[in-house]
Amino acid sequence: MTTPLGTRVVRVPRGRIHEPDGRSREHRSELLPKYARRVRQVDDAILSCYLAGANSRRLRKALEPLLGGEHLSKSAVSRVVARLKEHFAAWTSRDLSDELYSIIYLDGFHLKVRMARRVVSVPVLAVLGVVIDANIQRCTQHKRQNRLDHCPVHARPELKRDYQRIVFAAYGMEARGAYKEVLEKWQQLCPPVARSLEEGGSELLTFYAFPKALQIRFRRIDGWKAMRQPAAHAVSA
Repeated sequence: MTTPLGTRVVRVPRGRIHEPDGRSREHRSELLPKYARRVRQVDDAILSCYLAGANSRRLRKALEPLLGGEHLSKSAVSRVVARLKEHFAAWTSRDLSDELYSIIYLDGFHLKVRMARRVVSVPVLAVLGVVIDANIQRCTQHKRQNRLDHCPVHARPELKRDYQRIVFAAYGMEARGAYKEVLEKWQQLCPPVARSLEEGGSELLTFYAFPKALQIRFRRIDGWKAMRQPAAHAVSA
């Protein structure tokens, strides 16, 4: 057995367990599963190195002084990683029909992934649930930055003030009125800014339909959110 302390020879006795009904079954150790050649801590270490971006050759070289190379072949590492992929596939395809979500968060981030023999940064969109009958709230921070990117530098302070009239209004009706006025204004001043604002549409103002205590949190969160009443139900992707 390959353990965190190196390779050890372990003698595992075989035995049978006799059930009250007269039947018997072979004893299976939870600590040392049948045919296992590595303890769970070693597999966890292999997966940690793999997820950090190490390929099979570097992984074996890094762990060989501690664990030896006998049970860290390329095929052994591949089998450990394959189990991780199976668990991930099962997790991503699990049924969500019995789950209830009040708020669903979607956001993007970057991960280091090994592709074509190199570790590169890959954008990932994380989705923590898929729902129907949901109200969508677009990220006001991201949309604010998108509009500034389309705006000439000298006009950005004015654009910021106009945008604040929309997302920091006292109530929803005031925000919708400000949205209409700002959209018409920037259609004349800078059409790309207006198109960016129009792309967000009413999904920028969804948070006004929720209680005041939640509006601040929903308005400032990064990413996208799907919000609904608790009575609605979630469905699997």
